[in-house]
Amino acid sequence: MDAQTVDRSAILKVEMANDTKVGPLRRITGLVQAKGLIDLITSEDLEANPRRPKRTSITEDIVETLQTAPEMMAFYSKGLLIGCSEVMTRDRDRFQLHFEDPQREGVLDGGHNLMAIALALLNQAGVSDGELRKVKFWDQLKDCWNRNYKQVSELKRESDTPTLEALVPVEIVAPLDESNDVGDTMAEFNNLIISICANRNQNAQLAAEAIANQSGVFDFLKASLPEELVNDVTWSTNDNKRIDPRMLVSLAWVSLGEVPTLENYNVSPLAPTTAYSGKAESLKRFRELMEAEGATEKTSEGKSYVVIDDFIASAFEMVPEILKCYDIMYKGYKDAYNTNGGAFGRISAVKKSSKGKNVALVSNEVIEHEVPPAGYLMPVVFSLQALLKADMEQQKLVWLTDPVEFFSEPNNLAAVVGAVKPIIEMANWDPTTVGKNAASYNAARAKARTIVLESLLA
Repeated sequence: MDAQTVDRSAILKVEMANDTKVGPLRRITGLVQAKGLIDLITSEDLEANPRRPKRTSITEDIVETLQTAPEMMAFYSKGLLIGCSEVMTRDRDRFQLHFEDPQREGVLDGGHNLMAIALALLNQAGVSDGELRKVKFWDQLKDCWNRNYKQVSELKRESDTPTLEALVPVEIVAPLDESNDVGDTMAEFNNLIISICANRNQNAQLAAEAIANQSGVFDFLKASLPEELVNDVTWSTNDNKRIDPRMLVSLAWVSLGEVPTLENYNVSPLAPTTAYSGKAESLKRFRELMEAEGATEKTSEGKSYVVIDDFIASAFEMVPEILKCYDIMYKGYKDAYNTNGGAFGRISAVKKSSKGKNVALVSNEVIEHEVPPAGYLMPVVFSLQALLKADMEQQKLVWLTDPVEFFSEPNNLAAVVGAVKPIIEMANWDPTTVGKNAASYNAARAKARTIVLESLLA
């Protein structure tokens, strides 16, 4: 059997099983042998775990326990917390789990335990130390697991091997099947496992964006973005991707900040200076908006949010163009600055921001020349607000002119950067001062607005 073809299900033989009803949920606890987790590891991509595991001293300690003191695993490890919408009781203390929605169901807590167990099993299967040393993140582990699946699967039939028979604490949380209204039951279950996941992971300094992702707050934003970009975002902690989701949220406020109906939901538009300096506040405000009654509504199964305010929906539609403009500005800033009589490459803050490999946010294109620090760039990015307006008749935001074409014109970009240049100089070229100064944003926006109005009147 090829590991790649296995569906999202697993059968766990739970020793000393305790199957009880606790409030609105079914809770199964007990112990599972390490080799009994092979099917779970094979089917698990850890999409439901907001903190993707990576190899650390913690995982090394767990592997050591499995190899040198396997009888203590049940006492040393807190084990695995598994959320599953379909759990069927089989004979001989076995439970069949089917993960209907892997983004919400699966291992909710204990990812580092699962990674350590997988590493120990790969070692038992004869995978070389050299190959295992290359495994640092979960995705790399799954690649190694899939390559060696045949050898690993043969471990199920082995006996009298202490590491394979080490007992791992397991807790399975599932919905009760007593209700006739399956839809309501599943919606309640989905809300509850998100809450359980957040609370169980509190001691792990779990990133706020990871919890937001699990709750479905980002789903509407994801739907607005190209799929290849979505796949490059670190939606889960330790996801090892190149884009911080808080950066995308901050840039989304370019259009969201111009939505005239925000006051209806007691949400204040994010100040551009906060978008630059307060990524946490940007995310907090975004979540408040996405959870605001009347602005959005939860899907019937309770997994996600749908925007029902037309102005807000149109703001999301503008995000891809905003991101394209961000790349254009990032790449063209040097020439635009120098067109205004500057010496961009000689600025110490520019030299510092240009160290290492610099790539464009959306295209991932490598930029060979000097690039602007964020404090210089963000005022120009938010000048995009001058290019849009609220159409009250159509109940949506519209562009006054194509923003990508506008900023692809070198003279336009040079003019907007030129409006910020005197402020950069007055700030003694300190990007933090520039980025936190409202005058930087006002100057850039005013210049962009003037250019647009002149073009419309021409």
